[in-house]
Amino acid sequence: MSQTKEKTSIALTVILLSGSLITSTTANAQDTKLQLDPVKIEGFQYRYIAKAKLHMNVCKKPACGRGSKVSYIFLRKVDQPNFQTFSNNRKRIANILRQRTPAGTSLEFSKPKVRKNAVITVFSQMRKATNANGQVHYTMSTVVHTPINSISLISSSPIKKHAQANRSKFGVALTKMIRANLGLPATN
Repeated sequence: MSQTKEKTSIALTVILLSGSLITSTTANAQDTKLQLDPVKIEGFQYRYIAKAKLHMNVCKKPACGRGSKVSYIFLRKVDQPNFQTFSNNRKRIANILRQRTPAGTSLEFSKPKVRKNAVITVFSQMRKATNANGQVHYTMSTVVHTPINSISLISSSPIKKHAQANRSKFGVALTKMIRANLGLPATN
């Protein structure tokens, strides 16, 4: 990938990640602590993009779908996560993406979903992009709200099962890290 395409890809990722929570900003109190790679997933190469405070992970093994990506940013805690706000933001982002999508490419968006337990609230949505020659790319957009911060997590791959599995791997690892910081057991 050329440097220009990579910078454009990173810029779009940052726009999409920051758009996930319009009312949130990067968590100031935890920046120093969380700038290091908080999770290590086998098969992924990690890179921290300081300017965007973006944690980028690129799969380098067939098991996770070589070239698949998972990126995340830490955001300020949201005291009362609002699913309707998330859904409205996803509609706004869908409209922006449709305007920027090349002719011949179709976009499909799943209905936004919410999951909750005693500690976290998770909002998510999947996007499927199919270009004119039939190539498909899946993107999972997820926002995890915890008692100490929120995490905007995006997993993408040309193979749906890799996008979903990679999102799950990172989501579980990040949630375990947050639970450990709170002094809670790894699972409910």
